[in-house]
Amino acid sequence: MQVNPSTVQAGFLAGIRASCVDNSKPATVESTAFGRVTAQPQDGVLTAAALVPEDTKPGTYRVKLSCPDGKSAATNLVVVAAGRPTRGPATGFGGTAGQGPPGGWLVTGGIAATVAGLLLALVALRRRPQPVAVRAPRRGYGR
Repeated sequence: MQVNPSTVQAGFLAGIRASCVDNSKPATVESTAFGRVTAQPQDGVLTAAALVPEDTKPGTYRVKLSCPDGKSAATNLVVVAAGRPTRGPATGFGGTAGQGPPGGWLVTGGIAATVAGLLLALVALRRRPQPVAVRAPRRGYGR
């Protein structure tokens, strides 16, 4: 039996992949980390997904598979505390995690850029060159 990931944050799912002598019949998987789930036959193995509740305390939990023929298997699942990341991934600008929305300076800068653009557009429209009237040449002048 495998639990994937073997270390899971409280509030997330853990995938279970197991095998009994007869994988065409469902089996039961139990743990104090998530309760009881039924592993269903799928592509020749038994699979299930177990939600580890957010209030599950950090620690190592035993996960037990009970097959229909009475045989069993066990493995461990490590649960870590649920929490909000304090830093975002190192992918450039940042600000994707932390305290509250990243808006303060971004919103102010966006509004300032919009106002500046509108003012420039108004100035450009007011300074349009006036059309110049073109006069036809006089006849007989210069001949």
